[in-house]
Parts: sequence; structure tokens; C-alpha cells
Amino acid sequence: MKKLLLIVFLSLVAFQTAKAQGKWTLGAGGEVLVPTGDFSSKDYLDAKMGFGGSARAQYLINRQMAITGSLGYEGWSSDAGGNYVDLTFTNIPLSFGFKYLFGREKIRFYLLGEVGLNFWKSKATGKNGYSFSYDKSATLLGVAPSAGVEIALDKDVTLEGAIRYQILGSDKDATGDKAPNHFGLRVGVNFGL
Repeated sequence: MKKLLLIVFLSLVAFQTAKAQGKWTLGAGGEVLVPTGDFSSKDYLDAKMGFGGSARAQYLINRQMAITGSLGYEGWSSDAGGNYVDLTFTNIPLSFGFKYLFGREKIRFYLLGEVGLNFWKSKATGKNGYSFSYDKSATLLGVAPSAGVEIALDKDVTLEGAIRYQILGSDKDATGDKAPNHFGLRVGVNFGL
């Protein structure tokens, strides 16, 4: 909880110290999530492709730089439990970052680096007459480099497409000491305020 309060405080300070000529945008998007490493390994967690959604606030400091904050929801299923156990993973990422945009026309590319907290949950329940229940949660630190493109539809509306790699910490009980890293393919829309 202390980490979350520190991140929120530092983000508020950063937003308050940004230049007055900036502009706010709010956006929402959907994601396809592709697990990697041990998270996708058939010998370990065997997570399948997941899906998620997120909301993002962005403060444009100038034409090329922005400060971001986002909150999302992500979910995966797994076949690791076979015919006896349903295994699912959920994550609520809360992150803040810095975005650098290239170009000045209607199509602009960007790089985004985010850091934040990920509220992770692993849940297993028995099925087909098998009685079993396992429910573990953890707060994992995460870093997510992204690359994307924004396409202006008009002065205050942009479409966005991006790819990111979410690098997460691990927890003995919730992730089995393995990091649930994954790629995210995002499509979203942003609205200027």
C-alpha cells in the first residue's frame, strides 16, 4: 500500500508541475495478451492468450512529450489443471509513464515507458467432481516498454495501436516464483478535453 501511495503522490506532483500550455486526453482500449516464458510454458503455468481493457489519461506537456497514467484489467485461463482444475489469472495494472511522440502530421509514432503496480490474482477451482480451491493474490512491480502509432481523426480524437511488453516481478504463492511476463497488442481511441 505504501508503494501505491508513493506512486500516486509522485504522479500528482508530476502532473501539477507540467507546463500550463499542455492538453489532457482520455482514452480507452482493448488488448490481446500473449503470455511468454514460464507463463506460457506447458511445463509450468500454461497460460493461454488473454484479453484485457484499459483507460488512460495523458497530459501533453508539448507536441512531442506526455505524462501518462493508466488503469486496466487483464485475464487469462490455463490448461495446466487438465480435466480436474480450472486455473485463471487476473491482473489489475496501475501504471504511470512518459511518452515521446515522433512527427507532426496526422500519423504520429511514439515510444512509451511505464512503471507501476500490478494487483495479481491466481485462482484454481476443482471441476468434474474434484473438490479443490486455491486463491492467492500479490502486488507485483512492473515495467512496460511500448511502441505505437496515433492516427488523428480530427482535432480532438485519435485512434491508437500499440505493442508493449509487460515485465513483472514474481511471488512465491501467487506466481510460483515465476514472472508472468506477456506481450499486449492494444487498439484504442483517445479524446481531447
